[in-house]
Amino acid sequence: MSEFSSAGPQTGVSLSDISPFTAPWARRWGRMLPPLSPEALQLAVEIASVTYTLELEPWLCAGWREIALEIDGRLITGIGEEKAGPKPLQNLLQTVSDLRMRLFEARINPHDPVELMVGSLNQRRAIDSAKTLVMVHPIPGAEENQPRYLVAVSFMGTTPRLFDWLGNFRMAGENGFHQGFLQVCRSFEGQAEALTFPRTAEELGLEKLTFGDICRACAQEESPFRLVLVGHSQGGAVAQIWAWDALRQGILKKHMAGYCFASPSVAAPTAVSRPGDVLIYHLINSDDLVPKMGAAVRLGIDLTYPADEGLRRAAYNWPRDERHVAERMVLRPLVGLIRDTSSCFEVGCGLLLSLEGRTPADALPALRALRPDWPLLTHLTGNASIPSDRLIHYILRRAVALHESVLGRPLDMERAAKIGMLFRRVEDGISIPAMVSAFLEMALQPHTVLPRDGASRAAYPYITLRGTDQLTPSVWVSGKIPSCIIIDRHSGAHPPRSREAHGKSRREARHG
Repeated sequence: MSEFSSAGPQTGVSLSDISPFTAPWARRWGRMLPPLSPEALQLAVEIASVTYTLELEPWLCAGWREIALEIDGRLITGIGEEKAGPKPLQNLLQTVSDLRMRLFEARINPHDPVELMVGSLNQRRAIDSAKTLVMVHPIPGAEENQPRYLVAVSFMGTTPRLFDWLGNFRMAGENGFHQGFLQVCRSFEGQAEALTFPRTAEELGLEKLTFGDICRACAQEESPFRLVLVGHSQGGAVAQIWAWDALRQGILKKHMAGYCFASPSVAAPTAVSRPGDVLIYHLINSDDLVPKMGAAVRLGIDLTYPADEGLRRAAYNWPRDERHVAERMVLRPLVGLIRDTSSCFEVGCGLLLSLEGRTPADALPALRALRPDWPLLTHLTGNASIPSDRLIHYILRRAVALHESVLGRPLDMERAAKIGMLFRRVEDGISIPAMVSAFLEMALQPHTVLPRDGASRAAYPYITLRGTDQLTPSVWVSGKIPSCIIIDRHSGAHPPRSREAHGKSRREARHG
């Protein structure tokens, strides 16, 4: 008997029961939609989390197989296929464990400065940096001569690597989408014919089966495959672009669904005429800043949880001494100004403007505090001889250009200047590094699918367990200034609410 449990480590959901994904579609909010249940969200958040940890042994024991990994263009296939010899399963699990450690340490958390530099140069040259997990599970109950399969595709979010973050900041529009996210999507698409499933091919009587073949089969009315897309953070962004591309290339909606967490927006204001037609559910924590960033429009259906003290105490390991609580309280109104990508630019530029005119000894530690684990940033900002105003002005110029490229309209620098004055007032009460540290606490802890820093549970697994009855559905509507509208729970109608009204409604839900 295996020592590994088939229960998911984050939620306790069964990893072997895939029925939450294969349940029939149902009428919801005025139209037919893919299955949605607490168990479906829990299984999806388990897939999202294992894409980071690569702890695949419980999944293999739960019946998942033919697992493949793509990391930075390197493809490893056939994980989960037992080899001949004594104790094949035990040997397999040991092999997977060794693989995980080697791959995870070498590729996901590289410490080699050469590796970091090469990755950064690759990003500069628009070379891939994808991180994707694909695995197959037979669908129970299928006829013996007509087997059916669930194919899960999980896109990993941003890792601590500098060049991953460079991809996030490559925000300039390309073909109507966020350039960095589009790049990662194209990397995975380029592996479609190299990604093979020999065991499934044999069961279907085929000589060869590639991921491209699976996608083409999903363009037919009857298909033995059902695709499930999963992603967290950047991974949720990549899933949106991949799904939009797949629908354009003929994959039928009935063969594909998505369940993503903390997804940024990906599309330009008018790039996609009907964003809600991409059938991906996006679970969003209202405290999480990442879903408010990216491009202009998110593709799919948002399901927003109104964050409360229960979530914060269980999943945010915030320091709760008097000083840290006071710092967060002072900063909360400024964080609350971030509603979307445009206001994120305004607040970020406001912070930079508040640092203008400071001595390098004052300003540079604030910039360094944003990512103390990046040696290059630490080196640049640790040198007091660097003129901080010149660095700040460079970042501001880039921000102004990026805002117009992404959103198609100028950045409101007058509003950014007013926000800068608010930051100055905050700085009268707390130090600049303390302010940045408090901001990072408020930004990072609500964003998690894995517990961090001693928290008893991560934010998104907590919501799938405790908060699915409190979710507010909404969809984005494209336009010169896009809007996000709440779906009427009873009629399915979409009241014409503006972005600002939508934000107000969520705040009312949070405090009501």
